[in-house]
Amino acid sequence: GRLTALEAFGSTVESLKQNHSAFMSEKASRDSHHASLAQRMDYLEKIVGDSAEHHKKELQATKQAQEQLHDRLHHEKQLREQAHADFEGRLSMERDGRGAHHATLEERSQKLERVAAEHQESLSQLRDHMRTEAAARSQQHDAIQEQIGQERR
Repeated sequence: GRLTALEAFGSTVESLKQNHSAFMSEKASRDSHHASLAQRMDYLEKIVGDSAEHHKKELQATKQAQEQLHDRLHHEKQLREQAHADFEGRLSMERDGRGAHHATLEERSQKLERVAAEHQESLSQLRDHMRTEAAARSQQHDAIQEQIGQERR
């Protein structure tokens, strides 16, 4: 009896050892998974933290660049407004000067028109004189031709 009881107890012990070994293997696997999960969480927290810090720096740099651009645009606007005011002043002076010059040009234009009319009349008289001269020369030429023709006969 006793040997049978020990043999039965031995198989129970062996079963307990196998169960304990399986339990320990499962526990090691869970511990490994748990450690792996903790490491992954640490890694993700580090990446998110680094990314947030990087974005914060980029946002600050962008904000600073925007402020510089705003200052530059404001300065350009002031320069443009000053140049426009200077131009308006010069344009006003030019308009005033042209008004006086326009009156002078009008007088000069009228004088030139009178002189041109006088020259037109002189030119017309000269053309008439040239026609008369041309006709007289033509008659003289014809007369000379006739005289030469008579002398040859």
